[in-house]
Amino acid sequence: MNILNVDISKELREFEGKDKLDSLFELQKTLHKMFYNTEIKKINIQTKQGQEEFKKYLYCIAEEIFEAGNVCKSRQWVKTESEINELHVQEEICDALGFFVILCMSLNIDPKKLFVMFLKKWKVNEFRVRSNY
Repeated sequence: MNILNVDISKELREFEGKDKLDSLFELQKTLHKMFYNTEIKKINIQTKQGQEEFKKYLYCIAEEIFEAGNVCKSRQWVKTESEINELHVQEEICDALGFFVILCMSLNIDPKKLFVMFLKKWKVNEFRVRSNY
């Protein structure tokens, strides 16, 4: 099965009017429970084991991002344009997002905390742009 063959009309109605980031977290939590038959375990990055778990998720995210990049056919030595499958790229980005969401939950970062942290970092970056940092 691939995303071209999936009917999500029921799910779109179910999530209509709901916060999309909250929904992403809930969907990923449900999928994790279905696949592993367990809750997402918390990671203590102060321990060696926790740091290994943390890196495992980072590598999964990076692998999916690289899979998206590898869909692109352009190479330094290739001079011609080539068409790529944008849907495949988007699918790999979604895979990376899924791992990122699990990583967030493992580190006790819920959607609200993620948004607040993002907004704070955005303000720092905005300052850097304005001040020619």
